[in-house]
Amino acid sequence: MPQSTNIAAVKPSLQGSASSYGSRARRWALRGGIAIIVLACAAWALFNWFLAVQNRHVTSGIALGQHAPDFALRDQDGRVHSLRDLSGPKGLLLVFVRSADW
Repeated sequence: MPQSTNIAAVKPSLQGSASSYGSRARRWALRGGIAIIVLACAAWALFNWFLAVQNRHVTSGIALGQHAPDFALRDQDGRVHSLRDLSGPKGLLLVFVRSADW
């Protein structure tokens, strides 16, 4: 009989520590999740600020309806072509492609 009394006396103390450990772990998990969210929001805000500062004085080209300035460029064979030479009676369509490989 003394053994059953000892086991009964030990059981509640084990259950109490296990439940306090579980609640402590849940609290730390919640705090960690909140910290990750806060850090992600701060990183996003910093990234947006960086882009805004980097592109502060950048223009994206000529305005709609404005004529492009005349320029001349060499092709792969070394011949010079100007905007005026290439444009026809209906005008000219210039397409500039920005590649990720450049």
